[in-house]
Amino acid sequence: MLGRAGWTATYRPSGAVSDLTMGRRRLLFSETSQQIRELNETAGLIWDGLAGGLTPAVVSARLADSGTTAEEAAAFVDGLLQQWLCGGELYPDCVEEARRSPEAVAPFASGGLSLAVGLHGGTLREDFAAVFGQFSGPVGAVTPSDYQLVESEGFAFLFRGERCLGAAPEGGAMPLLKGVLTEAVIDSLEAGFAAHAGCLVRGDAAWLLAGSPGAGKTTLCAALAAKGFRYATDDVSLVDAAGEVSGVPFALAVKAGSWPLLEPMLPALASARTHLRADGQEVRYVLPPDGVTRKAARLQTVIALAREAGATARLDVVDPADMLAILLAESYAPSRSLTAAQFEITGQAISAARCCKLTYSDLAEAVELLSGGP
Repeated sequence: MLGRAGWTATYRPSGAVSDLTMGRRRLLFSETSQQIRELNETAGLIWDGLAGGLTPAVVSARLADSGTTAEEAAAFVDGLLQQWLCGGELYPDCVEEARRSPEAVAPFASGGLSLAVGLHGGTLREDFAAVFGQFSGPVGAVTPSDYQLVESEGFAFLFRGERCLGAAPEGGAMPLLKGVLTEAVIDSLEAGFAAHAGCLVRGDAAWLLAGSPGAGKTTLCAALAAKGFRYATDDVSLVDAAGEVSGVPFALAVKAGSWPLLEPMLPALASARTHLRADGQEVRYVLPPDGVTRKAARLQTVIALAREAGATARLDVVDPADMLAILLAESYAPSRSLTAAQFEITGQAISAARCCKLTYSDLAEAVELLSGGP
């Protein structure tokens, strides 16, 4: 439920929203999320009131006057307002001045991308430094092409220029920003592609860890880093035009279930701030004690992760063509399309690598199996 300040604030629609009536149906389209929301009569009344400058308290009272109980009216208004705030369709008037006059400007640089993020409110400055400090670069002014993150009314609002990209409730600012910065890094690529995979370096060779959400990429990356592998990323791995691999060095995003398991390997984990992702997962962002490596390396090993309850850790050979399909299923490329040349470069790199499927249940067994290999 919105706090008292949010209940008496006024809101405005984002410039990237279209309110369209088609026959008897009313549609709300968000250019940012690319979503269409249909407004029934009640939702339409609530939207018109909030977008027209009325406070949620006033809109709720008017809705109650039409025959709805006060409790039901408040719940309707609160639920839709939070939905529209998180989707970027509405944002509070009070953030306007704050986003144009940030309390701090934080640089973010990765590869050929260099931008600034304006920060205002709460602990945003400290949180940004803890989560994204490894991307530090020269500090510049915030331009319309950069981002502004403002905390207000119990939410963190993210803007790019005049467009509100969305909001997250308390604790969700850094995951929200990470998603947008990930997109910016991928869009800045001129060649190659980005895979949703962890990346570690051993000697002069790179290892990729692929798997669906929950397969254990982050936990295994952290455990292998503690065994002497150099950490590159747990999230976004880049294959360049020469077929070499590097990582976008985001901090390890450790989910709550893995905190007790990884605290002995990650001393900073116990005291790290807890953040809330949009999917409801609690995460803490930490770097391995030895930091990150940014250097591109020859791809030596690609491992597809498969958790199986009670399974003894084992490695099974995977055909390179099948591994290519696994990686491309969750890959990104500039303009969200893969060229024939990019496909060929990636395929050649995987063909020259050792491709395996790791089936496991126990983390220690998996780490022992992998760290004992070439």
